[in-house]
Amino acid sequence: MINLQFNLLSISLWIQSVIKRKKIRILTRLSTLLFLTTTLLSASSLAKPQPDVLFINPGQTSESFWHDVDLFMQEAAKQLDLNLITYHAERNPYLMIKKVKQLISDEQLPEYLVLVNEDNAAVRMLHLLQGKPVNVIMLLNDLKEHDKARFFNHPNGPFLVSSLTPDNHMVGYETAEKLIEKGIANTEHPAQILIISGNKNTPASNQRELGARQSIVLNGKTELLQVVYANWNEQTAYDKTKLLLQRHSRLCYIWTANDSMAFGAMRAATELGKQPGKDIFFSAVNTSAAVLNARSTGAISSLGGGHFMAGGWAMVLIYDHAQGKTIPNKIEQPMFQLIEPGAPLFKALEAKNWQNINFKGFSQNKDGEYSFMIQ
Repeated sequence: MINLQFNLLSISLWIQSVIKRKKIRILTRLSTLLFLTTTLLSASSLAKPQPDVLFINPGQTSESFWHDVDLFMQEAAKQLDLNLITYHAERNPYLMIKKVKQLISDEQLPEYLVLVNEDNAAVRMLHLLQGKPVNVIMLLNDLKEHDKARFFNHPNGPFLVSSLTPDNHMVGYETAEKLIEKGIANTEHPAQILIISGNKNTPASNQRELGARQSIVLNGKTELLQVVYANWNEQTAYDKTKLLLQRHSRLCYIWTANDSMAFGAMRAATELGKQPGKDIFFSAVNTSAAVLNARSTGAISSLGGGHFMAGGWAMVLIYDHAQGKTIPNKIEQPMFQLIEPGAPLFKALEAKNWQNINFKGFSQNKDGEYSFMIQ
């Protein structure tokens, strides 16, 4: 009986010992897990927060150009780990202003705000932002220098990171030059040329128009009939072109500031029995699938594009700025190229495989410079 009690006591002590060892192992594992969790949380709290970026897109969601801007910009933001949100103002400058008012009222200003001075609306937006600590990038359409001095001098913000603008004058000049060259080869007598511009208040529109005007004057082989404004709209371009074609029999060249207006003008010409690329010649700016196809078939004789990439390059600037690099307060790059069927750029524009671009590779070089061009 005594042996049995002794054995039972031994077994009990052994079980208690096993339980105690297991508790120690469990406690050890819990302590390790707690230490690792605390370390990770601490590291994450010390890491630089992901910059918030809001792009106020002045265009419509249905417009091919602004859709291309969005896609290229989103891929860049994804690769650069930027939290990008896009708001579309649907070609209504008052909606851009209203959005800024709402951001201020709701105290929801982002760290970075990307603005386009479409229809000169940026002046009003920056007036509202006086004293607000937000970093601003001006995209595609810049402010005048005296406006920059006026709106970016408040010690509390807004702060101008940079202005990123393509060479709109160049694309206006070169597309007009190419248009006349193509047309002259197919007609025996000087003819009239019509300029269909965007609007009078947008810098990009003004610069493209000026480039086209200068090219026409220097060429000397055509007569500038008129400059009309279609506000980037296909239907407006259609209405104005149809009226002028019916009035002017020598009108054989139509230069347009974007693809939508080119398609409106082409539709008017076709309805009046004229064949684009044969007895009437068109130029356009932008790189939508439809206009690339028209350039391939010869319906569009001259095409320039590439500036939709500016939004992606703005993401590169923000990425560098967030890393503490000094960004030039103004970056003027060509961005535009003449788009020729069969060229590598033409194929890239058709495919739109922007995920194949290494956006970090366009970051600032050792000399503090940028080169934003895809061949």
